[in-house]
Amino acid sequence: MNQPKLLLLYLAVGLSCSSCATLLNKSHQVVSIRSTEPVNYVYQDDTTQAPPKTDFQIVVKKEKLPLNVMLFNDSTSRKLSIGYKKNWTYGLNLFSPYLGGFVVDEISGKKFSYPKRVFVDMGNSEVNYIPYYPMPERRLEFRNRFSITPTAISGIYHPGIEVGYQRLIGSRFAIQTNMRYLLAANTNYSRNAEGFRIELNPKYYLRNQERSRIYTSLSFQYLNKDHEAEYNFLIPENFDDDNFENDQILQLLRVEKRFISFTPRIGFEHYLSDRLIIDAFLGIGLRYRKTTVLGANPDYVFSDGNWEWFDVEYDSNRPGNRISANLDLNFRIGWVF
Repeated sequence: MNQPKLLLLYLAVGLSCSSCATLLNKSHQVVSIRSTEPVNYVYQDDTTQAPPKTDFQIVVKKEKLPLNVMLFNDSTSRKLSIGYKKNWTYGLNLFSPYLGGFVVDEISGKKFSYPKRVFVDMGNSEVNYIPYYPMPERRLEFRNRFSITPTAISGIYHPGIEVGYQRLIGSRFAIQTNMRYLLAANTNYSRNAEGFRIELNPKYYLRNQERSRIYTSLSFQYLNKDHEAEYNFLIPENFDDDNFENDQILQLLRVEKRFISFTPRIGFEHYLSDRLIIDAFLGIGLRYRKTTVLGANPDYVFSDGNWEWFDVEYDSNRPGNRISANLDLNFRIGWVF
């Protein structure tokens, strides 16, 4: 076997026997620690000689052991036992050949990691540490937020101009309201459209990190929309004919739509500055819709026109009352004040 083929063989064997955590992770990592008071620290029996400070970094080996660090100053001390966890790359071994990556990670030990950031409140003895830097209080002082939804104007189904207002209650709760004024578009979903959509969205923040926040919310929406749409109808008395194309007519009719939606969400907010925020969210819920077509001949039969298994346009505009799934995926830009 020539040398290039032998090299490729070694590479293939190596990749098949390797693991995601072993390949992607280093054996050591940097842990940044922040405290509310200037402190010195002791790590692996080595006491720092530098003046006390509130922020410092230590390089640690990844292993299945708690990370023990002692913080101290002239008035108090705190012993930290920072817990380890499995790195997210460990789960990628599900896609490795014969699941061999799990075995390699068990041997290498690189599947473990520690929090990248650790915060210690030296004046609070009830909480040893938190595995992230908390949000500065100055950011939480701004209780009001004005927001816009940039993608609303180019939406396929309900394009419009959307603005919102949010009021922060404490540090964990917020109430958000949004209003969308619907615009007309040259599509079968919004031709000569008129109406609005209003939303009430209470939020609960699960984590307030230094520059970001993770939250859950419940979105309640009501949509009132009137527009025009083209409909294909079949003429019943001609059903026995062989040529169905000649038995259809196309009409432009007015449509009234009323939606009520209930959607649990998970969201992520990131502070681009102390005032400017981007808010992204994903949710899956339920929607009740009532669709009424005005002026349709009661003797005609609605048709999708294309004889396809699933026609989104027809399903959106067909008359009736029904409950369907609702998917929310969007983002907003906000300004706090």
